[in-house]
Amino acid sequence: MSDNAQGSSAPGEQDCMQLPKPTEQHQWLDQLVGEWSYTGTADMGPDQPQQEMSGTESVRSLGGIFIQAELQGKMPDGSDATAITVIGYDPDKGCYVGCWYGMMMMKIWHYEGQLSADGSRLPLGCEGPVMDGSGATTRYEDEIEIVNADHRRLRSRMLTADGNWMEFMRMEFTRTK
Repeated sequence: MSDNAQGSSAPGEQDCMQLPKPTEQHQWLDQLVGEWSYTGTADMGPDQPQQEMSGTESVRSLGGIFIQAELQGKMPDGSDATAITVIGYDPDKGCYVGCWYGMMMMKIWHYEGQLSADGSRLPLGCEGPVMDGSGATTRYEDEIEIVNADHRRLRSRMLTADGNWMEFMRMEFTRTK
């Protein structure tokens, strides 16, 4: 009699019923958990002044498998801004996966990335619209850099039409708890 005939789960089904165990890759995300304040700058486009930003971010662990970060700050016009980032590690894909969404735009950005060789940076790549209204898309990258236990950095860049990466946003995060 086969295992299935004896009432056992189909291959892989039992794994879904048990909570997964965090891997070494998941544990890397633990250093992001906590309360943070941030300052940063963003380029808003040609002929636009660089914008300064500041606010807070609260990052929590979801069972040691994902982190969820909620950022609160101000838009350049002074209105409130909220954004959510979710990151985990997908062993089947062999890479970090996640998404970013915020009240600033009607798009969910889907990430994939690998840790740098020294383990200090996590570049997360995605595809998104060129911000010129043309309907074209390009590659984007948000890179999380661990400077030390209480300081991290986020750099956002896009691949330009000439094949170069252009940094358009940089944020410095300082742990508050």
